[in-house]
Amino acid sequence: VYECPKTGCKGSPRRLGTGYTFAISRLGQKVYFADYSSGRILACAVGGCAQQPEVLASSQRDARGTWTDGTYLYWSVDDAITHGEIRRCLPDACTPTTLVAKTGTVFDLAAEQGTLIWGSRATRTVYACSTFPCTSPRTLGPGATGVTSASGKAFWVNGSSKIVVSCAIGGCGNNPSTLGLSHSPNNPMSDGTSIYWRDDLSFDIFRCPMSGCGVPAATHGAAEDVDAEAVSYT
Repeated sequence: VYECPKTGCKGSPRRLGTGYTFAISRLGQKVYFADYSSGRILACAVGGCAQQPEVLASSQRDARGTWTDGTYLYWSVDDAITHGEIRRCLPDACTPTTLVAKTGTVFDLAAEQGTLIWGSRATRTVYACSTFPCTSPRTLGPGATGVTSASGKAFWVNGSSKIVVSCAIGGCGNNPSTLGLSHSPNNPMSDGTSIYWRDDLSFDIFRCPMSGCGVPAATHGAAEDVDAEAVSYT
């Protein structure tokens, strides 16, 4: 895991720590990530931690991407024992609590206004839940990847249709709205005003207002140098 100033680092990014991670989250002056290979949830100060990140939780087998809602840190696990769970803890005093059990593989997750949102690999469906432990999640719509949230809405990729969609976190009648489309959209992110995503075929980074745009604007053309699991904007 590396960090680099927005102004660039001329090929010399700062190394924060090692691990096989699917996503990185930031809260205050710390960044958080899950190490899939070691089953640990890790934290490192912005600016570096001498490549010795703090271990918040261990024994999190096959831990995947993290998300923070400003209070809690969330992540998923996926192994033959649990058959998939979504967990959370307080970053400053991390005691993992299971929110949803037997989820199977969770591609991506987000949390917004007390609501947890996740995409299921098994059912290719995005779900949400606001009461924990969650036993009856509500269905938001088809899709499974690139789940994110902002301003009371969930956003994700419906890969079969090659579109980025949105749905109110309270539900939208299993009929999410289309925001924009591209050849192969991947991992949308929001800055609170627009949605951005990288296209895995054209290598463009697209931007679309959160209200939708149909045909998005390319903010970075032919971005072959953008090689990451996610695009993040602040």
